[in-house]
Amino acid sequence: MPRQLRRHVLGALTVAACVSSHASADIAIEWQPIQYDPAIVVDGAAAPADLLVPLPCGGAMAFMRVDTEARADDPLDDQRFRMGAPDISRAPYQYTRKAYIRGAFEDKEKNNTYYYMARYELSRDQHAVIDAWATGAPCPESDPKSGVLPKTAITWHDAQLAAQRLSVYARQEFAEGMPRKEGVLGHFRLPTETEWEFAVRGGTAVPDPAAFNSKTFEMDGRTERYVWFSGRRSAGNDIKPIGVLRPNPLGLHDMYGNAEEMVLGLYSLNRGGRDHGQLGGFVTRGGSYRNKSAEISSATRAEYPFYFVDEAEPFQSESVGFRLVLSASVLTSDKVIFAIEDAWEQTLNPEDEDDPNAILTRMIEQETVVDMVAKLESVQSALVSALQASQEATELALRRAVFAGATSLRAISLTADRIERAQVAKDKYLENLESAKERLAAAEKAGQAESVLNVNRSLIDKLQANLATNDVRLAEYAGERAIDETNFVTSVVAVYESSTEESLRKATELLLAEMQKTDQLQMVGPIRQFSDTVSAYRMKPDMTKAEILATQPE
Repeated sequence: MPRQLRRHVLGALTVAACVSSHASADIAIEWQPIQYDPAIVVDGAAAPADLLVPLPCGGAMAFMRVDTEARADDPLDDQRFRMGAPDISRAPYQYTRKAYIRGAFEDKEKNNTYYYMARYELSRDQHAVIDAWATGAPCPESDPKSGVLPKTAITWHDAQLAAQRLSVYARQEFAEGMPRKEGVLGHFRLPTETEWEFAVRGGTAVPDPAAFNSKTFEMDGRTERYVWFSGRRSAGNDIKPIGVLRPNPLGLHDMYGNAEEMVLGLYSLNRGGRDHGQLGGFVTRGGSYRNKSAEISSATRAEYPFYFVDEAEPFQSESVGFRLVLSASVLTSDKVIFAIEDAWEQTLNPEDEDDPNAILTRMIEQETVVDMVAKLESVQSALVSALQASQEATELALRRAVFAGATSLRAISLTADRIERAQVAKDKYLENLESAKERLAAAEKAGQAESVLNVNRSLIDKLQANLATNDVRLAEYAGERAIDETNFVTSVVAVYESSTEESLRKATELLLAEMQKTDQLQMVGPIRQFSDTVSAYRMKPDMTKAEILATQPE
């Protein structure tokens, strides 16, 4: 669609989306916190929800912000992470695969993006008031016991309908308090599998890859403190109220167990790290109170049919519920569209005229046969995907190389400290040995008893043994330092040859941010020093090994 025409169509949609009646951010919440944010009641130290969305009949729904590392200033940037589990016996259903995520909303100050996820599974009370408002029914009576249970026994289509009804209500009654993207109101929907799994693992709140990719998020204590699963020490055979157990690192409750949670997409198998081509029923994540503890993990997923087998009734189950996310459209304004197109054009039209992608672009522009244009565009699309994957791999390899160089630099520093301590010890041993020899000579001259002489001789033997052991240590440390220095210099040259100053700067910034998040502050200095050394070598690539090592502070 041409930009000018698209601007008119999008403008009309934007105006329609922003129109609201009775818009107010000051709707009174009459429910007690135990009904909509029970964590702050159960745990007095729990932080309040990041966003409270008023519901009809004085109700409310609590949401938590889920940040992603996708940059706000690049509309095509997204964060890669690993989904699934490395269990080969479950490979067709939940084996590991690459996934990408970007939040709908932008934080300009932090230069990242985020979305909102409901802190709890949708409760029966919450569903009841949404349904009552949409159908014009009176506000229902709240049940203190059953009202805070997850809403289950609902079809996938009715879960979608609940999200639609809440979106309409919020846009009419709470437009001023709703998050927006480029001025356009957000909307509620079921989460995608990617959004759900990224959130259950803890998102950016778990920066350590090993912890993020583990079977479950890290739990302080027994599993039953976090998960409702089958068995007498947990749920038994009954669903439990929302928000009673401890949360995950993002403050989300009951992601594992209690009610299985429906997501937006349809079920497909995993074939070698990619989705299989056949789509089936709807997907649930997280397991339920009917699952054993060992069956529940961040990768747990199941398929359910839309209809009972050989029946006309839509499928529903007492163990299947859902939670909502608050998101937004992608193409919300001309500004967004133009930014996306500019970013994509930079990808498709490199400055290097000899670049294969640039050659393909020129061929497509000059080709007049429609079928051939389509084939060339297909080839270009595959090439761009391969180039992007290659670039991601190159950037990751560069970060690892910088980290390896910084590790060698830190090892040099630590070994230097050991050499210094060993040298101090050697000097002390030599001083004590000289004193012991002088005492022995004086005792022999004075004709002291043999027992006194033997004490001095024993001390001399011990000091000489300690001195010999210390010399062995000094030789070992010197050898280690020589290896570390060689590794460091090799890393400097390798990073220089495989990077530009800009790519090195980007890799260094990402590594420093990762060190801050993972509390590896001891690596901050070495990473900066290594990067500075590479930059110095770039200015004078004929530096000798001694000159490279001399760039480091004493």
